[in-house]
Amino acid sequence: MLLVGSSALVLSAAPDGSDLYAKNCAICHEALAPPNQNHAVLGAMGSEHIVYALSAGSMRVQGSHLSGAERAAIAEFLTGKPVDIQKPAAAGKCSGVPPSRRGNRPSTVPSIVSVTLGFTL
Repeated sequence: MLLVGSSALVLSAAPDGSDLYAKNCAICHEALAPPNQNHAVLGAMGSEHIVYALSAGSMRVQGSHLSGAERAAIAEFLTGKPVDIQKPAAAGKCSGVPPSRRGNRPSTVPSIVSVTLGFTL
């Protein structure tokens, strides 16, 4: 802790991704039984994908107690690449307009919605 005048300024160190991975992830990801992906497989992913998985993806429950900085530290430890906070981590999401909205469907062919629900969008 650094004291400046009468105010206390707390300097915190950046989270240690290696330590965080060992304490929060390795118990499952380093298990020898498949289908768990170990650090080598996870390291081949993009750092933004790992942050997304920990915050809103398949590992969101396990990552819910981690701060954003801790999630980024784990991702950077695994991939060796910094997390680009400007780049949206929309893993598994399509970009652009859905095909049915592009006008490439002939109007004579009923949509699945109109056939099953009885109305069109």
